[in-house]
Amino acid sequence: MENIVVTAENYALELDLKRSSLDRFKRHLSITNSYIEYGGKKILFSEVEAMRYGILQMYVNGIKTNRIFEIRLKDRVGQAIRITFSSEFGINKRKIEDTYNLILDSLWFAVTGKLVDKYYNALLKGNSVQLANCELTPHGIGFKFGLFIKKPYFFTWDKVLMVADKGMLIIRSSEKKRICKRLPLMRTWNAVVLHALLNWLWKEGRAYKLSRQNSPHPDSIN
Repeated sequence: MENIVVTAENYALELDLKRSSLDRFKRHLSITNSYIEYGGKKILFSEVEAMRYGILQMYVNGIKTNRIFEIRLKDRVGQAIRITFSSEFGINKRKIEDTYNLILDSLWFAVTGKLVDKYYNALLKGNSVQLANCELTPHGIGFKFGLFIKKPYFFTWDKVLMVADKGMLIIRSSEKKRICKRLPLMRTWNAVVLHALLNWLWKEGRAYKLSRQNSPHPDSIN
């Protein structure tokens, strides 16, 4: 495992995975430069429109037990591939974590990075995009918030705060901090893509440059 390195030019992987240490059977994961195949299903990377992944820590009486690793991909017609495996009581913990990270590194080049490019390029052209229950425009991000009645809010990039912690992506306004969008990365389709896109926009002031290139912009909805 430690000798496997994926790159933008070659992110192919061939792995045999067990769902747990008690699993008697191995399931083959094949990632080529054009498709992923696992569990009898095959999806072309060019057809992938959504993904999600994460780690779930299980507890029994306050004691850490299993850690469940899960990765899901879905294509345009709704066909999905679910890759899941776990570590129990720390057995082979490092090896399983390395396997999980290796798969994500491969999928970054195959899927995640390309989805980020797709949505970023749409924003550069002045379009709005729907992503992980949020709407992004060249000027900011909008989402619905409310306990009983969901009301739409929009915040310009200079008023947007983001944090990812314990498997949750949280987006809020710097002025109205009680108004926020909470997106579980493991359960929300494309929340991981939104996280990566926001990180990209934050770097080198891209979000502000994007807004200036596409003026005028709407005011925040209160």
